[in-house]
Amino acid sequence: MDMQSIKQSFDNTGYSFLYEKFKYQFYVSDLFAKVEQTAIIESFLEHYCFNEDQRLYYDDFSYYFRTFQYYIDKRNLQSLFNETE
Repeated sequence: MDMQSIKQSFDNTGYSFLYEKFKYQFYVSDLFAKVEQTAIIESFLEHYCFNEDQRLYYDDFSYYFRTFQYYIDKRNLQSLFNETE
């Protein structure tokens, strides 16, 4: 996913400060490489609460996102499995 789409997702959910804080790490780590739809990033940001005043490390943020993405992937696989039965 390109950086402009990622930035737009953060802007849409009101977390522009997170994008600005971690944009270099997003680029270097390619955290969102497997994300095909911006809706997944936006859903993640809507389900988690990040406060600009609280300290947040990139490692923690990436852990939260990867956990969320794992859950979404498993749920999608389960729904595919249920459809084939």
